[in-house]
Amino acid sequence: FKDKTLDSIVLIIPWQPAQVYGDTNQLYKLEVFELSDSLEYDSTYYSNDTFAVKSGVIGSLEFMPKPNKKVVIQVREADTLKIDTLAAHLRIKLDDAFSQAFFTADSASTSTTAKFQQFFRGIQIRPADGSASAGILSLNLRGSGAGFQVYYHKDTTYSEYTFPVAGVVTNSYEHNYEGSIL
Repeated sequence: FKDKTLDSIVLIIPWQPAQVYGDTNQLYKLEVFELSDSLEYDSTYYSNDTFAVKSGVIGSLEFMPKPNKKVVIQVREADTLKIDTLAAHLRIKLDDAFSQAFFTADSASTSTTAKFQQFFRGIQIRPADGSASAGILSLNLRGSGAGFQVYYHKDTTYSEYTFPVAGVVTNSYEHNYEGSIL
């Protein structure tokens, strides 16, 4: 990205529509955090494991789930906007400060996979505090197109690059039985 200007970074997560359960006619809210813990390939993780995150939300989205609806976006090409229709997915714009730090990381932090993994340990996506929903969303972090979509330009040449999801993907559940009969 040398000599380029960042426009934005968007987290893209494809849906698994056949595995979405519950009420999709209500608002859901997700938040994205940067991990401070490292996750290792050769470790076993359980659904009640928790992972430390850095302070501050780096992205959030309030939405009504549309797991089967294609996404229409505008992409800048020189002086014009192009319309693209993509498979159903969530798009979460990431915080400008986080995006700029990610985009301008020095080569010492990104020259090898190991150094990049030390610089950026991953993300955690979770429901916003206090948000309750009557459903379970199913997202496919291993799906085609999942990752960080970096939009940038130099002069009037606009480009994009995808950092695909790589490494460990795990789920963590915290159950709240408040108000239940059991």
